[in-house]
This record gives sequence, structure tokens and C-alpha cells, in this order.
Amino acid sequence: MEQAAVVPVPNAGEAQETALVAYVVSRIGTPIDVAAMRQFLLGQLPEFMLLARVVSVQRLPLTASGKINVAALPSPDMDGSSSKADAPPRTPTERTMAAEIFGPLLGVESIGVSKNLFALGGSSLQAIQGSRASALLVRGRRLDR
Repeated sequence: MEQAAVVPVPNAGEAQETALVAYVVSRIGTPIDVAAMRQFLLGQLPEFMLLARVVSVQRLPLTASGKINVAALPSPDMDGSSSKADAPPRTPTERTMAAEIFGPLLGVESIGVSKNLFALGGSSLQAIQGSRASALLVRGRRLDR
């Protein structure tokens, strides 16, 4: 990695929440290993400081005074739509959790079964909110019947 900047951006699911996005300039010919970066950061930072997205850029845009021009940075894909295809929910429980709980909570239309809440820009607070909503839903009806 040659350069990087971490910028808070509004989270798609929560108007008052922000997500951290890293804009990374890699060395020529060296791809960014996002999984390795995330694994390293997991051991260094508290969960709420983990990156929601990593965006690879050719260069960081600068202002006339040499500071990073945040307004000129590309918009991150906060809904996960540009990521690899993921298996859709298979069971009634998975479909309900994705469509009625975590999708609206994160502002995401579709969530695959192997998606990570934090990788989609979610926060610890949203994980708790989703967990509580799930418990209430399960108490209200049996989903797997």
C-alpha cells in the first residue's frame, strides 16, 4: 500500500450513523488484499472502528493546499451491490431475517447468506437492534414451519 485515507461517510441504513471507508492507493502491480487488511485491523482496533468498505483509487485527490479533497473521492458502494454474487436466503427464517430485519436496518435491498453485517457497513448498535428484532419476530411466530 502506497497511500491510504480513512473517511467517515453516511451509512445507507441509518441517517445518524456513519461508516468508515478506506481509500487506498496500491503500489503498482500489487492488488489490495482487503481480507488480510480486515484481519489485521480486527486485532488492532475496536469493532466500531473497523472499515465498512475499502475503495481502491489510482491517486488520492488533493486540494490546492495539499490536503485530501474528500469531496472529490469516489462514492463507496455502501449497499454491497458491486461485490461478488452471494447465495440468496434459502429458508423462511433466512428470507425473513434478510428482507424484514437486516435489509431495512442496513438500507440494503438484498443480503446473501454469507454476508457480514460489518462488511456491509453495519455497526455494533445495528447488530443489537437486529438481534432484538429477530428475537421478537421468532417469539411472535414460528418461522421454519
